[in-house]
Amino acid sequence: MFKKLGVFGWTLLLLHTISLLLLLVACLSVYLSPVTYWYLALLGIGYLILLTINIFFLLIWVFIKPKMAILFFCLIALLTPFHRQVLPFHVNTSKPIEKSIKVMSYNVQLFRLYNWTKNKELRDEILDFIGEEKPDILCMQEYFEADVDYFQTRELLLERLPKGELNLAVGVTNHLGHAFGVATYSSLPILSTKPIVFEQHAARTNMAQYTDILWERDTIRVFNIHLASNHLKTDEVDQIIEAGNESWKITRRWIRKLRNGYRNRVEQVKILREEIERSPYPVIVCGDVNDVPVSYTYHTLSKGLKDAFLESGEWIGATYNGRLPLLRIDYILYSPTIKSAKFSIIEQAFTDHFPITCEMSLDE
Repeated sequence: MFKKLGVFGWTLLLLHTISLLLLLVACLSVYLSPVTYWYLALLGIGYLILLTINIFFLLIWVFIKPKMAILFFCLIALLTPFHRQVLPFHVNTSKPIEKSIKVMSYNVQLFRLYNWTKNKELRDEILDFIGEEKPDILCMQEYFEADVDYFQTRELLLERLPKGELNLAVGVTNHLGHAFGVATYSSLPILSTKPIVFEQHAARTNMAQYTDILWERDTIRVFNIHLASNHLKTDEVDQIIEAGNESWKITRRWIRKLRNGYRNRVEQVKILREEIERSPYPVIVCGDVNDVPVSYTYHTLSKGLKDAFLESGEWIGATYNGRLPLLRIDYILYSPTIKSAKFSIIEQAFTDHFPITCEMSLDE
């Protein structure tokens, strides 16, 4: 198999072996805590790129050494469970389910409060959009609430939705009494709700909330979560691409931010896992996780749960609406006793996250 490879063949073999090893390490990183191995977690962000490079090399082998192509195909195929977390590999996703409810998760980015020139116009566009979607359960991250005269949100949102209840878990209240946190709306009866504060593990606006909801004759527990951000500034992407004098300095700053974000999320997801495992009811977990599917955070959070995107989503499933493309960082996860269908990413440009929805029903 290795005979008569020549200089080009041996060079290709070396490069393909390196790219395959990087892909393998990216997969292994989901089992290794970023507190210690944070640098391995960086490979998860580029998983799709690494997979594409490996497929490119594989196609070259098909033409110059088919036996090598078979070998590398088998090795790449062994990692299919990880590929599937990025690409769901199925068709016919629109099959409806009976007695379903619509669940939506949406990082509303404070309803664009800080876009001072037209924040109320942008807020109304977001609220109108949510009203048109009419979710039965809506989990909002980066939620903002103030008095009516300053920047009204709660009242306007409830006007646009079916009769229901909106519960806010406050992470921060400023000196004006304005509240920042996560909020859960339900048109189904709400039995109880509880905030989950991560305390010293990150900014206080990164938090979670669970809400016990009566669904038909059963109770479910809905987790609305917002994990630590990486605090990457998208305007710095241009400076890195331009390769100016500051590019390496900015790159190192990004790496530090990513490292801190990974470490903070390790502590947060540990707290969430404990809450999920204590739940006496089936759970639905919605929110902005700020991490990709090939990551320690996602692997820990999704343990024992189904992913609505993997069940009925399509293509790459990118939910981040920013300068870093193809990132799936928003999720709807749920207990195996629940069914989901018609997962959708609604690509509108109101905020830096695309809202995600799916239909759900209790598995009878």
